[in-house]
Amino acid sequence: MNLEDFVSDSIVEIVSGIKNAQDRLKTKGIVAAINPVWAHLGLGEKNIQSLEFDVAITAASKDQLERGAGASIGIQVVGANIGAKKQATTENSSISRVKFSLPFIPPSTTVDASK
Repeated sequence: MNLEDFVSDSIVEIVSGIKNAQDRLKTKGIVAAINPVWAHLGLGEKNIQSLEFDVAITAASKDQLERGAGASIGIQVVGANIGAKKQATTENSSISRVKFSLPFIPPSTTVDASK
């Protein structure tokens, strides 16, 4: 999996997971607040969280022998291709780590203290 898809898919899965948990709790009548926001304050700077990534990546140059294809270069997330089709390749690569964080406001639950 390339880094772009990994980051994009991770963010979508995190947001979907939070929203799914909020909906399931509400459906079951369970009173819980995931990422609570006080109604009288609304969303603001205090609600910004940091979504941190620490990813092992490899920049590889492959000569894919199976298809006789030419060399290809790309940045891939290490371990993201588990179970991929085995093929004869010669590869020169180096594994690096990239760390970064993104400002992030996950789905919130509005809490109204007056109720």
